Amino acid sequence: MITSKDYKNPYGLWRVTTEGDCEGRSTKNLGIYQGYIDDIAFALADKCSYVLRFEKICTDIPKPTKAIPKVAISLDIKSGTWDLNSEERVNFAICFRGVIFVYLIVILQPQLL
Repeated sequence: MITSKDYKNPYGLWRVTTEGDCEGRSTKNLGIYQGYIDDIAFALADKCSYVLRFEKICTDIPKPTKAIPKVAISLDIKSGTWDLNSEERVNFAICFRGVIFVYLIVILQPQLL
């Protein structure tokens, strides 16, 4: 959870948007960047009309509030995993996270094994 004290550290993971007109029509999401605010600001200076707005991103891993026996996950298409065959998916999962991730695949998609 992000608090005001987190903003006292200029280094972090930041969601950067532009501040647009008062109706918000020209507001643009410039992305998420890691680094010092000033370095990021100078790198994105040509992208803003008025002001660059920085929002600190929480990097805490959330704690589960209740036990859930399974969960389905998917990586986006840019991950390069969508065209993998069953064996390649299992191999990717082993490299990606190890036994815990493979366990999720075995539970969620046992046909892959």
